[in-house]
Parts: sequence; C-alpha cells; structure tokens
Amino acid sequence: MTLQTVQSTQGRSLDFGALRGKAVVVFYEERDHVDDNVHLKESCGLLLEGGSMGDRFEVLGVADVAGLSFVRGIVRTAVKAVAARYGTELWLDFEGALREQPWDLGGAGSAVMVLDPTGRIVFRRKGALDPYDLDAFFEALGAALDRGAARRLELEVVGARGV
Repeated sequence: MTLQTVQSTQGRSLDFGALRGKAVVVFYEERDHVDDNVHLKESCGLLLEGGSMGDRFEVLGVADVAGLSFVRGIVRTAVKAVAARYGTELWLDFEGALREQPWDLGGAGSAVMVLDPTGRIVFRRKGALDPYDLDAFFEALGAALDRGAARRLELEVVGARGV
C-alpha cells in the first residue's frame, strides 16, 4: 500500500509495499508524546545499528502532524531538526493517513505497531507501553523476526528501564 501523503524529512514518499519482506516497527507520535516509549525506540535503533538484522528489520518514526498542513514548511523544518539531532529520517503524516484504517494509530498521542514481513499488522498499541504490552510487542516482533534478535532487543529495553 502506498501512502502518497506521508513524506520523510528528506522528501521521500513512504511506500509500505516496498517494506515487504521485512519486519517493520512503526512509532507514531504527536509532539507532546515523543518520550512515551523512548527506551523501546532507542533499543530498536541500537538493533538496527548493530547490523545483525541485515535488511530484515526496519524502524519508522512517524510524526502525527495531521491538521498542520497550513504551516507545513514550519513543521517540516522543526521535525527535520529533530531528525538531524537523532541522526535518523522521520516521516510526516500531514493528512492523518495512519490514523485511518487499516492502520488506526491515532487518538492516544502515540502508538506502536509491528508489521510482519507479509505486511500484516501483528501488534498495535496506543500510548506508553506497560510491561504487558512490552511482552506482547516482543512476542510479535519475535514471530516476525527470529526469537534471538527479539530477546536481545528485550534485554536492551529492560536494562534501560532498570527493571
């Protein structure tokens, strides 16, 4: 599925169809909720940096900026600065495409979704993930990847949270 309305901070269009064959984690957030799942985001980033996943794993950070099209340039500049600070590419959902079905990610300030390599949604939760949600996240990611990689990621998150 191609979402023409979702652009990256680098000007690219997001094409979920091009991600088939990969496990994909999507963090969808409004500006005031970027810290809801910060340890999980950092750990996913470390897993990507380690290179152990090759081209089987993708993490997307998407800014829920629906309704802000009238200040598109200002928003793009602000989000681009955040992306540069973290050394990543972020995506901008000005039209609210990921709030709609089948994605249904809006309404709680933040959301986390996992797609398996076929593009099927295998995990979706809104808001800050609690320990039960994290267990379900790792179960879904483990099924989409391999269990060893998911376990390494889980240990990163648990270690970062001091649990």
